[in-house]
Amino acid sequence: MANHLAYLGLQEHGFDSHQWNVPVHVLLQGASDFTLQLSAGHVPVSLSDLLYKACNIDDTVCATSFLPETNEIWYLVGKALAHIPEFDEPRFQDPLQYVAFQHVNSLSGWNKALVQYYIPGYAMAIVCMARRTQFTVPNKTSTVDTLAFCVRRPYDPGWVCENQVEITSMAYILQLSAGNATYLGTVPLQEVYLNPGMTAVATGGQHGTITLRSVPSVDEYQVGTLQAQAPWDVLCASSCTRYDPRTRLGWLLRVQGRVSITWICDSLMLTNTVFLWCITVYLVVLQWVFLRHSHICLVAVYLSKSVLGISILFVTFWGNANLQTLTTTWCKTQLTHLMPPYLQSRGQPRWRLLSAS
Repeated sequence: MANHLAYLGLQEHGFDSHQWNVPVHVLLQGASDFTLQLSAGHVPVSLSDLLYKACNIDDTVCATSFLPETNEIWYLVGKALAHIPEFDEPRFQDPLQYVAFQHVNSLSGWNKALVQYYIPGYAMAIVCMARRTQFTVPNKTSTVDTLAFCVRRPYDPGWVCENQVEITSMAYILQLSAGNATYLGTVPLQEVYLNPGMTAVATGGQHGTITLRSVPSVDEYQVGTLQAQAPWDVLCASSCTRYDPRTRLGWLLRVQGRVSITWICDSLMLTNTVFLWCITVYLVVLQWVFLRHSHICLVAVYLSKSVLGISILFVTFWGNANLQTLTTTWCKTQLTHLMPPYLQSRGQPRWRLLSAS
């Protein structure tokens, strides 16, 4: 396992189990409105600006200073809804229609940013989430950029960051780069959500059919002793119903990823090997000399009734940062391997493993 890429399995964060809280330095919330009839000067803003802006914890001055740029970005994305052909919500494409929006951002430096567009008195809204995505346009090399994934959703007057919809819904994809908005197409939600590591296909956009993949993430522990990498879902579900402004916890995501780890072991652990070899030889000699005709293995009995087991653990782990990092991270991550269908039909629970994160 050491110094090799090892696949561990499927990891899932949910709203009720194995929760992952979005890091929030200061919660930026804002609101504005527009009509498609009005036009503003060209401002070279991009969706990526929303993902990388960082403020210190509880730095409201920093957040307030970023508010005008955030309003401008979501304004341009909202206007780009008019570029979607055969849009399911044509009222958002009416040039005379007054459209309001409210948005949220975590401002931690690797941000989660969402917006809700709505028409006062109208039952439906459009919710978009900015996600870093790798996509390929026909006859061109793949590109990594921040895209807005928008879905139809009933208007939520108490909205903070929610975007959950039926898995059978469609997602509309918009790109905003240097002030220029582009409609990239429509993709079935089930291809980009709860489907990690898979390639999704978007159709109907200005560049024709494009393919989408998630950008693999890499987390390092103990100065690179252990690296966990995974392709996560292109799009995830977000919920702030439990968000507590005092602790900045409770912004939760539902997302899946296929996790692999690389355990960098820079030691041959010669001392451990020699010690374990001597203990093994000692137990074999005891078994052969005194218990030659016994059907009971001495090793397991001896280990369970003496301090030998504790001694082995002490010698193995004491001062060994490699093993300490590996076992600590194993205890922090829950991996879910789905059972085969014939076992699921019998009502068996899922397999759950403690693994590295």
